[in-house]
Amino acid sequence: MKLADIARIDSGYHFRGRIENDPEGPVAVIQTKDFSDDLDLNLQGLLRIVPETKVDPYRVESGDVLFLSRGQRPWAAAIGELPLSCIVPSSFYIFLRLQR
Repeated sequence: MKLADIARIDSGYHFRGRIENDPEGPVAVIQTKDFSDDLDLNLQGLLRIVPETKVDPYRVESGDVLFLSRGQRPWAAAIGELPLSCIVPSSFYIFLRLQR
């Protein structure tokens, strides 16, 4: 069985430069810095954005597994319940979604 038979792998949202925080933005961005050393996600400090394009294909859902695509210490983290709409940047993560 191939991984593609049981899961969908997508890259995150491509930002054209620096992520600019907009406290009123409807979408939060999960970044590497938002995870503790124990890989617990801190939702309190997430940057908010007003996206330039549609973000639905890049939206992170409960149950997704995020993989760090770069860095000296690669890791993966399962995402629990998200109280707000979240995406991840493509330069940091590839996320895996089990086929439903």
